[in-house]
Amino acid sequence: WSVIVEEYTMRKLSNSGDRLLAISGIAHYYAGILKDVYLAGIWSHDLPAALMWEHSPGQFTHRPLEYRAPSWSWAAIDGTVDTVQEWKLVDPNLSIVACTTQVATPSAPFGAVVYGRLVLKGFVRPARWDGYQLVSMTSPQTEYWASTTADALKSEAFDGTGFKNVCCLHIYCFDETKHQGPSGLILIEGHQKTFKRVGTFSFDLNLKSEDRHAAVYLQLNSERREWSMSSELREVVII
Repeated sequence: WSVIVEEYTMRKLSNSGDRLLAISGIAHYYAGILKDVYLAGIWSHDLPAALMWEHSPGQFTHRPLEYRAPSWSWAAIDGTVDTVQEWKLVDPNLSIVACTTQVATPSAPFGAVVYGRLVLKGFVRPARWDGYQLVSMTSPQTEYWASTTADALKSEAFDGTGFKNVCCLHIYCFDETKHQGPSGLILIEGHQKTFKRVGTFSFDLNLKSEDRHAAVYLQLNSERREWSMSSELREVVII
C-alpha cells in the first residue's frame, strides 16, 4: 500500500480535493484482501509507523485551505509523499487510544472525509521550532541535533514569523545500539486542547565518514538520552 500511495501522489489531479476519492477504488479492493479498517488513506494495522510519512525531498508542498483530511494523514497535503516504513523500533510506550474518521458520503466509505481524530498516548517533549531548527524551551540558544521536515510551505508553525511552541511526539524510540532515534511528529496545539501535525523530527543524522568517531556519537547519544528522559508520557488528540 505504501508503494501505491507514493506512486499515486506523484500524479497531478485535475481536482486536488479528490486526493482520497481518486484512490478509493484501489482502497476498496485492498479492503477485501486486508480485512482492515481504512482511516483517511491509512490502514489501521500500519499504525503508528504509517504516521511517519514525509513529503519527498525537494518537493514544495502546500496544505490546502479547504479541509481535505486530518493533519496526520498524507492526504492532508499536496505533492509527492514518502510513506515506506523503515525498520526501526517503535516506542514501546506509544499506544493508540482511539482513531476515527467521518466520511463525507456514507455510501463511499473509502472516499472523502470531513473529520478525523487520532488519540495517542506516548512520550512528548516540548520545544520551539521555526520550520527548520528545534531549540530548547528554556534555553533558546540550545539547538538540538535533530533534523526536521515541515509538512507544508505554509502551515501553523512554518509561516516565517520565527520560533513557535511545539510538542514532539515520539514514534520511534532512542536505540543506542544502532545510533537511531528518537524520531516522531511535530505537533502544534490548537483549539480545545487538540493538536495538528505540522512536521516530523529525527535524531537519525547522516554523519559524514570523518565525523563518525566515538566522541561525536558519545555527544549525540548523550543528547538523545537527555531528550528521551526529559519527555513526558501523556495523551494527545491529533485532528
